Amino acid sequence: MIRQLTAIVALGVFVLLTGFARADDQDKFQGMWKPQKAVVDGMELPAETTAKMAIEFKGVEKLIAACARNDSAGVARIKEEEPGLRRELMDEGGKLLAEFAGTGNTEGVGQLLDLGVDVNALTEEGDPYFDVAKKSTALHSAAWRARPLAVKLLLERGAAVDALDGKGRTALMLAVRASVDSYWKQRRTPESVERLLKAGAAVRGVEYPSGYEEVDELLRAYGADTPE
Repeated sequence: MIRQLTAIVALGVFVLLTGFARADDQDKFQGMWKPQKAVVDGMELPAETTAKMAIEFKGVEKLIAACARNDSAGVARIKEEEPGLRRELMDEGGKLLAEFAGTGNTEGVGQLLDLGVDVNALTEEGDPYFDVAKKSTALHSAAWRARPLAVKLLLERGAAVDALDGKGRTALMLAVRASVDSYWKQRRTPESVERLLKAGAAVRGVEYPSGYEEVDELLRAYGADTPE
């Protein structure tokens, strides 16, 4: 494994992956790292903790951090000065892409794709805590975690819309389920479902009716049938 991190560094990277301090799930902290209170996927971190995480990253972590904060100049500089780091990042490309997508760091997703990470790269490990299956793509992760902007970008960049994760689920199946049966359904929106359907996602196997009328209207319009 490339990253051999202490607990505090790992938490620092996790904050970076989520787009730095979050006031909510969509707004990203503007600017560079500052020692202030942060909210990371529902967990509030006090100022003294975030201050300790203002560290200098080394090796491939520098490149990951630059991608996470959408630092295009930093990414370009690191890639030119230390080209080997890009190759190291590629070894974890699928995992990183899924992490960025699942936390809603759409700009970071774009940076990884621009570096050459395959939009359909698989995360071999998955994430059991968030029910991200092994062999998932970033599109699965974004759809399941209700990140419509990430879904949009991944589709625009050529993500396979009907790819199956390790549990045999498509991104559309996950997007529908996320809107009715997930810990984050409070931020539900039909956007991801609509984008997936417009991109050609098959409705077969999708839970219908789901109980979320806006999504069910979309599924009906694309041929979903009520089971007998």
